[in-house]
Amino acid sequence: MTVPTTPLPLVSLLNEVMVIQGYLRAVTKTNLPPVISQNPQYAGLVTEFSDWQQNLWSEFWEGLLAGNIVAQSEEINDLFDDKVTVESVMNNVLYDGVIPGVVGLCDDVANMVANGQPLLQQLEAIAQTIEGADVAAVAQLTALTTTLETQFDQQEDTLTQDAIDSGVEVVSTAVDLAIALGSEGEDIEPLVKGVIKLGQDAINELMLTAEINQTLGQLESAWTALDKATTDLAQITLTCNQLKAVTDDASDTLTALQNLSNDWSTVAAVTTLSADDWANGGSAALQEWAARMVRISFGYATQQIDAATVGT
Repeated sequence: MTVPTTPLPLVSLLNEVMVIQGYLRAVTKTNLPPVISQNPQYAGLVTEFSDWQQNLWSEFWEGLLAGNIVAQSEEINDLFDDKVTVESVMNNVLYDGVIPGVVGLCDDVANMVANGQPLLQQLEAIAQTIEGADVAAVAQLTALTTTLETQFDQQEDTLTQDAIDSGVEVVSTAVDLAIALGSEGEDIEPLVKGVIKLGQDAINELMLTAEINQTLGQLESAWTALDKATTDLAQITLTCNQLKAVTDDASDTLTALQNLSNDWSTVAAVTTLSADDWANGGSAALQEWAARMVRISFGYATQQIDAATVGT
């Protein structure tokens, strides 16, 4: 690597983190439907699914994000603030042996995501055993959830260079939805991705526009018209869709993990420059990068919505 002539990856890196944050928040927050969770026959699957969710979120949120991306950025920024500019010290922060620690953790998270594929296959097999379900009604319902996803996506924020350069601290919050449907108010989590909101403070509620309320009303009507078999199939289908959005080989989640790994490798490589290159631009580039990285923090929230109330 030579002395960077452009700023080190920052906006792309942080937006990749937020893509991963949104998808993993949704898939690790969802619950298996009662037809599975309340059937002793599937007790092993229920435990395995719950363990996968908890381990995946912990590996991403505590391991990759808080414990390394945020912690390493803050440590480097603090070192520069303390006038410590020794290249080997910075290298020790970013590298775990021969590869950057964050790169190794991106691989770990990707492997844990892949562990969800056998769970998806089991859920799809259970779906095939449900008899008498109205497949067309399930398709209509999932189409409505796709519409809802698109409508909420219009409210999603993307980090820009201007926002980082403004000097104002930014909080990225992944908001997932729990929507109560039907006469008994069963909660479903239909979105395959939490909606990312950016602000100076955490934003834990999304706007319910007229279009969204209309879709919620249609979703409520479609849901209440389902018989038990069709409801069971619909619930499993929604969960499968969330898993596919994460575990498919070409998923946005895995793509973002790979891009994050590449960007972080570019940043870390600055600490492997020759002494002259480090002194003549490498150190300054890393210092500027770290000072901007610490301006963003991360959070998550769940918004409860009663479709019977807001969809009318």
